[in-house]
Amino acid sequence: MAVGSSPTGTADGCPPNASAQGWEAGFIPEARGMRPLIVQSGVNQQDQATTPSESRPPETSTPVAGRSSRQMLKLQHYNGTDSLETFLRKFNSMKQYLHWNEDDAMYHLCGSLKGAAGQVLEGLPTDAETTDVIQLLQTRFGTKLQAEQFKAELLVRRRQPDEMLQHLYREISRLVSLARPSKGTDFTDHVGKEAFIRALDNGPLQLEVLKGEPINVESALNFATKYEAYKCSLVSQGTMSKSSAYTSISDDDDRSKR
Repeated sequence: MAVGSSPTGTADGCPPNASAQGWEAGFIPEARGMRPLIVQSGVNQQDQATTPSESRPPETSTPVAGRSSRQMLKLQHYNGTDSLETFLRKFNSMKQYLHWNEDDAMYHLCGSLKGAAGQVLEGLPTDAETTDVIQLLQTRFGTKLQAEQFKAELLVRRRQPDEMLQHLYREISRLVSLARPSKGTDFTDHVGKEAFIRALDNGPLQLEVLKGEPINVESALNFATKYEAYKCSLVSQGTMSKSSAYTSISDDDDRSKR
């Protein structure tokens, strides 16, 4: 045995079956105070460098969300008291948007009828279609047959105590559309304006609105709202009593006539 040789290794101290590269990779860095290189078998270093966002599969947009949002749409119930024309317009719009066939349209139409309107389904033939149901609804609840009733309601409609002007405006607009379904815009604007001013049921307030020369019910509402806002401001400031807020106008008008 030569001097300096190891019985279990080479002359430089390496194991007999270890290559210089393995010795360098596994022991030499640690001996130098460095962390040894950990090599994972079967893993490509290029794959390790891939960021999580790059490793995700690309997101693709699907029409599932659109279909689910459409399926959430539901036809509102109709009980015979509201406008039939408004309900039928909603029904036809949803039928077109959701691409209902005849079976789907019949199912949704019948399912939305409640109360007195649902009674039209009694005795309906099994082979009936949506046109048959709509014809029955128009016969019983069509505004053409109830126009006189809505005209009477429009004439006697008056503002209730503590009723908001916006609520009165909506009610007058609804009655005008039901009482005059086939009239033009100019005619309904005039009828709505006159009915709204009449429904205010307060002479001084009606006079202030008329002074503004409104052209339709919306402008009449605007003048009435402004006047009541000014009145409330003066009352809150103490410059006008609540009782004289309306009577002062009529008193000035009476004095001008003397």
